[in-house]
Amino acid sequence: PRGEPNTFIIDGICYIFVNQQKTFNDAKSYCQSKRGRLFEPRSVHTNKLVYYKGAEVLNNKAMWFGIISKNGKSGPWKFATSGENIAQTIWSSSQPDNSESELCGFYNL
Repeated sequence: PRGEPNTFIIDGICYIFVNQQKTFNDAKSYCQSKRGRLFEPRSVHTNKLVYYKGAEVLNNKAMWFGIISKNGKSGPWKFATSGENIAQTIWSSSQPDNSESELCGFYNL
């Protein structure tokens, strides 16, 4: 919602960058309480814009985004809101790198 601190319009969509340490589920619940959702990286262009704005606003801290997996590295990765499979990953080829322990997506800004 506009008027919240650290709120920006990026590619026509409103994003709030919350500078608080939260678990993935707490971050997801917080977004839902604001009638929103965690950012879901669906295009390289918007992904880059959100990543760089997040790094700027959050002083290079980690930031959750809305993808999940039940199996970690082996996938499949899904969008947290719809459960839809991610057809093309747009993260570094070396990621995810922690085998079965990476079950939620985050940017290490």
